[in-house]
Amino acid sequence: MDLKKTTTDNGHYHIIYVRDDGSAIMSNADDGHIHIIEPKVNESTGEIYYYITPEEDHSHEVVEIELELDKEDKIYQKNDDLVYEGGVLLNQAIEIEKDFRRRGRRCSDFYVGKQYKPSDIEKLNEDQRAAIVVNEVMPIVHALSGHQRQNRTDIKTFPIEKADPRGAEIADILIKFILEKANYAQHESNAFIDQVVVGRGLIDVYVDFFDNIEGDIRAVKFKWDDIFFGPHENEDLSDLEYLIKTKWYSFSKIKSLYPDLSDDIDILTKNLPIPDDSIRSKLPGDPYKNPDNILSSAYVNGESLVDIEKKNIRLLELWKKVYKEYKILVNTEDEDNHFVYEKSKYLSRKDLNLAKRIPGMELRSVPFWQMQIITFVGGKVVDKRIAPLKDFNVIAIYASKEYGYIQGKVEPLIDLQEEINKRHSQAIDVINRANNDVIFYDDETFSDDNERKKFNKNANKPGFTAQLRDINRKVPVKWERARFPSELVNMRELASAKMKEISGVTPEVLGQESNAKSGVAIARRLRQGLITNDYLFDNLSIAKKRLGKILIKIIQDTFTVDRIMKVLHNQNAKEPFQLQDASGQKVNFSDIDESFVREFLKNIDFSDYDVAISESANSPTKNLDRFTTISEMMSTGSFNPITIDLMKSAGLISPSDAEKYNQMLQQQQQASIQEKQLDNQSQAERTLIAQGLDPRTMQPLPGKQ
Repeated sequence: MDLKKTTTDNGHYHIIYVRDDGSAIMSNADDGHIHIIEPKVNESTGEIYYYITPEEDHSHEVVEIELELDKEDKIYQKNDDLVYEGGVLLNQAIEIEKDFRRRGRRCSDFYVGKQYKPSDIEKLNEDQRAAIVVNEVMPIVHALSGHQRQNRTDIKTFPIEKADPRGAEIADILIKFILEKANYAQHESNAFIDQVVVGRGLIDVYVDFFDNIEGDIRAVKFKWDDIFFGPHENEDLSDLEYLIKTKWYSFSKIKSLYPDLSDDIDILTKNLPIPDDSIRSKLPGDPYKNPDNILSSAYVNGESLVDIEKKNIRLLELWKKVYKEYKILVNTEDEDNHFVYEKSKYLSRKDLNLAKRIPGMELRSVPFWQMQIITFVGGKVVDKRIAPLKDFNVIAIYASKEYGYIQGKVEPLIDLQEEINKRHSQAIDVINRANNDVIFYDDETFSDDNERKKFNKNANKPGFTAQLRDINRKVPVKWERARFPSELVNMRELASAKMKEISGVTPEVLGQESNAKSGVAIARRLRQGLITNDYLFDNLSIAKKRLGKILIKIIQDTFTVDRIMKVLHNQNAKEPFQLQDASGQKVNFSDIDESFVREFLKNIDFSDYDVAISESANSPTKNLDRFTTISEMMSTGSFNPITIDLMKSAGLISPSDAEKYNQMLQQQQQASIQEKQLDNQSQAERTLIAQGLDPRTMQPLPGKQ
């Protein structure tokens, strides 16, 4: 089913509705006349065309409807209004995230070892104490990061409803190709560290045309505090209305990117107005406009937009949803299959009104939203456009986000880490002081002042001499200080143990020795230690699933048939794969008719496919787990068909591995039976020989007759 139109005659035209069976009907003209449409077949080409019978002394020809494709692809809002709105939204987002950013930066400092405040270091220096840092936070983060790296997951697609499974197979190959080319695994692991440390990691997905005119899809880590999010509760950002991405550029680079801004940046850096508190507190909807441009200030709500010392300026990119509605044509005349004209929003108003005259055709209001992107530099709009992707291209990987409170693994450990540093510093100070005993003497102890000075210098050194007035009466008296208190060690060890307990990162997870001796026990303790951190990896999988959905949408807009074929051939040369052929059978890709694949790709709609996350079948952690378990079971003789079946059910081994191990056991049993039979036969032969009989003939041996 489709819509077409007629050519114009006598100042009017008609809209035509073509049904699935080939019949067609048109809208009536203003004077009420209508034409009969007869479908005919072109004998030379076999194509169907439509003949319009004359009415009112005229006729028409059938043509395609002209679509106004850029009708909704522009931002008509004035730049001054956009700048004001951008300033208000930035101010609001900074206010929402202010507490999270303060806590996140503190967590980042503790992770890298910056664990003392300047005032604390100054006080320790006054007390002649060392600011010792024993960073137990970093190994905990690295242990979790190592587990993530060894157990990476894959993005898998699957067809929705009746979609062709070949599309899912091709989408898998394309996603794998894109992520490998973008070195995504490394970016994901770096974003995971942000997730663990501050509570939120970010992945930015975009199409890069710098090195490839066709565009390369990138998925890279974005700095955790370079995006300001509007209010939202859902971790998948489904209820987010806007965000602001920021990036620092040097003055010279921003001038080269936007030459028209050169004078404005010079003026901006010489005179930087800072808005007062009343301006900062304004929210969207207030009947108020800032007389000064907030985005041309040095700071907005405490966040720097210009760094004069480093000669840097911050580019701001506002992504916001804008809600609208359009009229869509729906024909309810066909009971079995209603017709919905998906391109209705691109029709002119006159075409819509004419189409409404077709019997059964209705106009319905459909709400929709666009993703608008407005770029600001120094309080000026430098770009504004509609994003082809109706979604935020940022993937947020949250650790914990409950009741709006974002938290990673480091924040609950800060107090304990400070306790460890404090006790370690205190212990060293006690040791340094305890090494020097206290010695008492009076004015008559030494023979002269030089001897007193020599004594003070060498009293705590081994082997020295001192001249006294009277060794029987005025000998210096030594008083030994109390030795190192064990309580300091106990308190430090208690804090260290509590850190591992709270973080859920046990000695096994850290790769340290523990009271678990056997391989099975170590593997079990390792899994138990990771249970309390499963939410981190689960949230990462949820975020990665959203990444897969975004990639599918971008692939639909970016990859042509020729480019997909090129990727398929390259991947097949690298790692041969199979694909369903025309008969539905899985065959090697190199054996499939290329024209068949091309024809399939011409009509494919990747939006008909959803994504899932599957854990890799093999990883270093899983392989080691299997090795230690199986080795220990073999050494104890408990490796049998029953335990193999249990291991298969627990997911430790695959069904194919279980079958292989069972075959191996059967071969071992047969070899053992054969060996026992040979041993029994050898024993019987020795017995016969001892009796004087030949085992082969059962006759007396020579000399035994």
